[in-house]
Order: sequence, then structure tokens, then C-alpha cells
Amino acid sequence: MISTNSYEEEVNSYWDLIKNLKSEVKLRLITLLSQSLSRSMDKAHSPNDEFINKIYGACDDDHSTEEILRDINEHKTCKTPISFD
Repeated sequence: MISTNSYEEEVNSYWDLIKNLKSEVKLRLITLLSQSLSRSMDKAHSPNDEFINKIYGACDDDHSTEEILRDINEHKTCKTPISFD
């Protein structure tokens, strides 16, 4: 965890800017800061991580890799190979 003292000067400079604002403005700033933190927390738990955990092991099949690739190639709708170069 980061030491409180490392941010003290920065926090004090912001406080000097906002300390004389009206209470309503301060409350709005609190709301915006809280929403900002909430969004940061949401990003920490990425939907992609949840999706991967949900589908991990979902394919329970006895087919070999070669059989799966053959099935894919037989049923694909685009017969022309796609170049990524």
C-alpha cells in the first residue's frame, strides 16, 4: 500500500482549491469522485475474466483436435483462406 504522506502535498493543494466552495458543489464533487472509484473497481473485475471462468472447461468432447478441425473445415461458409498479412 502507498504511504499517505506521499500524497499529502497533492491532497493539500486540491483542498486549497475546493475548501471555499459551497456545500452543494462539494457534495457533487464527492459524488463524481465516488462514481470514478466505482468504475475503477468495476474494471478490476473484468467481464472477460468472468466470461473465461464461466466457459472454462465447457467443451466436454471426446473428439481429437484433428476431428474438430476437419469438422470446422467441412462446415465453414467461406472457402477462400483469409490472409492476415
